[in-house]
Amino acid sequence: MHFEPLDYDNAAIGSEIRWLGHIPVMGFITSVEEYGWVDEGENGVVSHSYYVVVANCDGTTHEFDLSALAIYCPPVMVKVPD
Repeated sequence: MHFEPLDYDNAAIGSEIRWLGHIPVMGFITSVEEYGWVDEGENGVVSHSYYVVVANCDGTTHEFDLSALAIYCPPVMVKVPD
């Protein structure tokens, strides 16, 4: 197992998250919520982005917006299988 930046492809319930920002996060993804529905005609209605909800080891809950992560690139890391 190794850590890599969190993105659309590796956000999964139960994955371990680490972020050493102003409020450190060391926890697990408890849900992935879609938001921002867009009608793309032939493709139908699709989700614009996702919120990842993380249960932190200190009992707090944090949300990460995957669109914002793609733009601002904070070092949110997720543990994924080798």
